[in-house]
Amino acid sequence: MAITKLMAAVANYAKKRDALSFSEANLIGANLEGLDLFGADFSGATLSLALLNGANLSHAHLEVANIVGAKMRWAQLGRADLEEANLSFADLTNAGLQDAYLCEANLKRANLTGANLEGADLSYADLRRANLTGANLEGADLSYADLRRANLTGANLEGAIVTNWKVARATMPDGTIHE
Repeated sequence: MAITKLMAAVANYAKKRDALSFSEANLIGANLEGLDLFGADFSGATLSLALLNGANLSHAHLEVANIVGAKMRWAQLGRADLEEANLSFADLTNAGLQDAYLCEANLKRANLTGANLEGADLSYADLRRANLTGANLEGADLSYADLRRANLTGANLEGAIVTNWKVARATMPDGTIHE
């Protein structure tokens, strides 16, 4: 799908709030910054290196999407479905991921500095070497998540479910390295 066609579809969607579907679409490097994509379907889409800074993706469907290296600073992804999505190397600085479903998502080396993950489901997620400095993980489900070598300095883990999480060599909220 050509980018101009994409932008026209987004503009039409924003006016009508029709169901917008980019399922399985190839959107490598697409510039979607600041767009209102509430509830849009990007399941199985390729959004590698896409620019999504400040975009509203709340309630969006991003299951099994390839979002490697995307720029998603300040993006809103509340209640988005990112099950098995590949977000490795993505920049999610200050992103809003409240109650997002990230079960089995790949977040290796993702930057989640200051991200709000309150109530998010990160069970079985791969967060190896992810930067979660200052992230809000209050009430998040991190059961069976892999956080080896992740940076959790200053993160809020109040009420988080940490059953069987892997945190070897991770930097904990107090700055100590877990052995």
